[in-house]
Amino acid sequence: MGSLFRVFWWRFLVALLLVCVTYNPTQYNYVRWAYAQISSGADKKHTLPLIAFVGVVLLIAWLFYVRTTARSLGGAGVILAMGLCATVYWVLANYGVVNPANGSVLIWIALILFSAILAMGMSWPHVRRIWAGQADVQSADHR
Repeated sequence: MGSLFRVFWWRFLVALLLVCVTYNPTQYNYVRWAYAQISSGADKKHTLPLIAFVGVVLLIAWLFYVRTTARSLGGAGVILAMGLCATVYWVLANYGVVNPANGSVLIWIALILFSAILAMGMSWPHVRRIWAGQADVQSADHR
């Protein structure tokens, strides 16, 4: 059971890294970096290939995470996970833990909760196998 939580946290950290590298409220993210490079007078001959390369790498990672999450949780599972995360924010705002007027905090919470959904989707087949003794056909070991 301990290894399951350790694996989940690693998957969560990788998902959080992916989400935050793509976009976060600071200036240190792919979206703002690419926009600044394209809109500035920088030498596009040298910057566009790097922007495209990093964008394609991020797109591959996003497709892997989103597709795996959608396949393991299913449509209803994704909607329920999103609903759970939305109610977490609602509870935090309702009890004054976070200020709903602070947009930056709202974005950080959304990024963390979205990363949790992705990590949940990546970990769900393992959780189901351990807790229920059921394996998905896609995750069954074919030796």
